[in-house]
Amino acid sequence: MTSILDINDCALTLYDGGNRLYSEPAVALIQNKNILFGDAALRRARMHPQQANQQYLARLNADPLPHPTNLAANHADLVYLHLKELTAMADELLLAVPGIMSSDQLGVLLGIAQEAGVNVCGFVDTAVASAGTCALAPVTHHVELHLHRACVSTLKVNEQIQRTSAEEIPESGFANLLDAWVNVIADRFVRDTRFDPLHAAESEQQLYDQVYEWVLGPGSSMQPTPAAEIAIDIDHQNYVRHVDVPRTVLEDKATQRLQRLLDTLPSGAHVTLSARDAGLPGLRAALRHAGHSVTELPADALAAACQQHEARMRSSGDGLRLVTSLPNGNRLTESSPAESAVRRPTHLLNRASAHAGAVDANPPEQPFAIERRGDRVHLRTAEASVSLNGERPAPDALLHSGDEIAHGGARYLLIAVEG
Repeated sequence: MTSILDINDCALTLYDGGNRLYSEPAVALIQNKNILFGDAALRRARMHPQQANQQYLARLNADPLPHPTNLAANHADLVYLHLKELTAMADELLLAVPGIMSSDQLGVLLGIAQEAGVNVCGFVDTAVASAGTCALAPVTHHVELHLHRACVSTLKVNEQIQRTSAEEIPESGFANLLDAWVNVIADRFVRDTRFDPLHAAESEQQLYDQVYEWVLGPGSSMQPTPAAEIAIDIDHQNYVRHVDVPRTVLEDKATQRLQRLLDTLPSGAHVTLSARDAGLPGLRAALRHAGHSVTELPADALAAACQQHEARMRSSGDGLRLVTSLPNGNRLTESSPAESAVRRPTHLLNRASAHAGAVDANPPEQPFAIERRGDRVHLRTAEASVSLNGERPAPDALLHSGDEIAHGGARYLLIAVEG
């Protein structure tokens, strides 16, 4: 059976049908006698920073490593060795690649995979494949975070879904967000305990591990109601120090680091996000606060699309090609019911009573107000205990059908009622 490999250094992911066989970051730790990859390398990267490499998949070239060894002399060597670990799991690969990967890099990747003993049966653009699993606006922007950069792909949607452009946004990747969150939490440790976990490699590693696990650990981004705060314990010299940091603090910090990404999108853009990226603190809220509509893709979107369109994606030999256009079975038009469901809520459903009223008929005794302005609906509140989709809402947040507003034990769902 053909396997699918998602080329993203934030999580190099291998699928066999609908099963996820492997999903670990493209991180290497180069030791004297062996090289560790993925989670094993990540768990030691802060204690051995000169031996760690997180750039090899993004660079994908023969440039020498800062500290070459007999095991690996350049970035391509590390890609080869990492892919070699996957050869026991897959004999034939369909490679899903981001639009910011150059033709030269695709050639290098193909050569490395073949050298590793893997038969590559096709390339497909990640955005085109993933976004095609849901209804799309005529022009849709797929945002995908990698470790050190983001990729914004513009999709033209009619009978086909076609990638028309892809832009690399430097310093807007997950590693940049992770560093920002770690610095915020380290400041909280200094303030509350007078201990700086970043001054010792062992405690720094503990901090990074816990933040990484909280944000991207198994199932974390799929939680319907994310935890309101992150609890961190640092064990240093047989003494455990503890702090609690509200999720809202991490969201605010993320918004600052994401500004360059937000500035890239046109006004009122329709944006699709992977389930992993949608779970990152602050990303979805920042996009909505900037006036964009956001669609979260299913967790298995890429694998499902590749299974559905495998015959169209396959190629071989000299005819091996990158697929940047696929048939569209979920087209959205401005007047379709699906578009109304995504963008234009009409009623507010009280989950406790199952009673739905007009969207701007605000529930009594609740510290928020919903306002209709033309065909858009906004939330106004100054109360920190009010949440929107499990996150603190931005001022004057734009609301969409499917959003949930919560305060205390009360839950309200925005819905679109036809007719």
